[in-house]
Amino acid sequence: MSFSYVIVDDDPIFNVILKKQLDQFPDLEHYDSFRDSVSALMGIQKIQPDILFLDVNIDTFSGFDIIESLENKPIIIMLSADPENKDKTFPLEVFAFLDKPIKNEILLKETIESIIKILQED
Repeated sequence: MSFSYVIVDDDPIFNVILKKQLDQFPDLEHYDSFRDSVSALMGIQKIQPDILFLDVNIDTFSGFDIIESLENKPIIIMLSADPENKDKTFPLEVFAFLDKPIKNEILLKETIESIIKILQED
C-alpha cells in the first residue's frame, strides 16, 4: 500500500532535494509539487494527498493560511528555515515541524515511519 504526498515550497531546489530524500520510502508516492500558494491550494483540494509537506513562507498565502483553508486536512509536516515558526504550528493540526534544509536524516526517517504507521492503521 502506498500513500500519496505533495510538496509545497517556493524553492525549486529544495523541492528536488526533499523528493529525493523521500524516494527512499517505498510506501510513499509523490503526486505533485507546488511553488505558489494558489496552485497549491487548488491542487491539494483536488488531489487530497495523505501527507502534505508545507513551507511556512510561500508567497501570497502562508503555509498557515493554506492549513486554515483546507477542509479535509492530510497529515501535515511544516517546513521552515526559521525555527521561530515552530511555535506558531502548535495550535494548528500539524504532525511535525522540520527545519530547512532537512539535515537530520534520522528525524526525517522517524517522522515518515510514524506517519506510515498511522496511515496503515486507518
